[in-house]
Amino acid sequence: MGAGLRKKGFLQQKIKVVGEGKLRKESGRISFIVGLYFALFFAVLLYASIQIQRMQAASLYLEDALAASNLGAAMVDLREYGKSHQILVESPQESYRIFQKLLRKNLNLDENFYPAQGSVLGDKVEIRQFAVYNVESNKLVEHYFDRYGNVWVTDFPKGGFWAPNWQMVEYTSIYSEVQTKVKCFPGVYVNARKGKLVEVVNESVK
Repeated sequence: MGAGLRKKGFLQQKIKVVGEGKLRKESGRISFIVGLYFALFFAVLLYASIQIQRMQAASLYLEDALAASNLGAAMVDLREYGKSHQILVESPQESYRIFQKLLRKNLNLDENFYPAQGSVLGDKVEIRQFAVYNVESNKLVEHYFDRYGNVWVTDFPKGGFWAPNWQMVEYTSIYSEVQTKVKCFPGVYVNARKGKLVEVVNESVK
């Protein structure tokens, strides 16, 4: 009998799963949403990474500009060096003026210390502190300029004097500190403050 049934060629019935098309659509939709989520996640991660690199670049930019401006402002008293072999900054007031000029040039700022269009800096650069430390044979003389340009002159015993960035002052040095803003996200800025101490010394005496 079984053989007879096979000869008559009964067709194999297809079993249709109710809701199969709907399940496929839902599965495709879920896959799309998950893919979109990961794409957005990696886009945000990439953008945050770019902004961090931007802030790091701004920090290095400020540090290099401060170092170059400090060195350029170190006008050594050659007459004193010839007599005593001490390296001293001849005129701290003139050094401060030169520092401001060089800072504007090195950071591409206008006369009011505002950055040029497209700069990594987002606002006016403010000189918070500027100091000249003349280290003589038995004392340290500090010429300290505040954010308004006022100057105070103070004598300290030689040895054990620390600059505002907690670096010990052992030789005649110039310290400067500036503050500005760096763009973090669209419409969001963070304060950036940087200080740099530069020694003005003959390397052979170290």
